Amino acid sequence: MMVTLVSLLGLLQAVGVMSAQNITNASRDEALQIAEEKMNELRTRPFGQISTVPNQALYPGIDSATHQWAPDSVRSRLRGVDKSYTVLKSAKSISDASTFLQVAVRWKFKNASTTQGLQSIRSDDAK
Repeated sequence: MMVTLVSLLGLLQAVGVMSAQNITNASRDEALQIAEEKMNELRTRPFGQISTVPNQALYPGIDSATHQWAPDSVRSRLRGVDKSYTVLKSAKSISDASTFLQVAVRWKFKNASTTQGLQSIRSDDAK
């Protein structure tokens, strides 16, 4: 009887760990999808409309060395639960005709903050 109880408790613990890992993977997949959407928005802008100048006056408290734009908050429904993701974007000039783009998506799960990011280089076709 005692062996059966210990075995069932072990199985219950394994199900809990498996469920937490499954939610972590689903959150990461959702964050990657959000990052891809935001990166596509940046890449489809005309090259002249991508600002590489930090706007610290409008958004105080944002680390202008890392991210030039204010963070966007994106709401998502993951398995019927509202989840909030924070999107940080930046653009740094590499040359007159090229810009380094970066999108980072942050979220929390079990009080641990996680970041998923994408990077790309955008070149001006006219130059």
